[in-house]
Amino acid sequence: MRALLIEPNGPEDNYLERALRDAGFDLDRASSTRDVNTIPRSGRYVILILDLGKSIALGAHIVASLRRRGTITPILALVATNTSIDKVGLLDAGADDCLAKPFHSIEFVARCNALIRRSGLTALSPNSD
Repeated sequence: MRALLIEPNGPEDNYLERALRDAGFDLDRASSTRDVNTIPRSGRYVILILDLGKSIALGAHIVASLRRRGTITPILALVATNTSIDKVGLLDAGADDCLAKPFHSIEFVARCNALIRRSGLTALSPNSD
């Protein structure tokens, strides 16, 4: 199954990539808003993972833009702050779930799989840390 990791602030590290690949995902990456605008509305990816760091407003803009374009793929937003205001803003913009850093890769993969299951696709078995 193919996932898209969107990192609008550029790649931070390979931790997320390793966790996804170890869990059996094929992975594509996007870094610019222009890249995000080329994401298909459905079909190619089973999940979109948006690694925001502290760029909550940019993340909400990206999520809302994807949803306005008709993207139905589940979106998991990863944030560097654990405030309810930030997470609620992303969820209201159209994200399906938010996960605050730091987190363990097993929880990250489990949340990806839960979102995929809810969308009607088959999830992968997570590997432990």
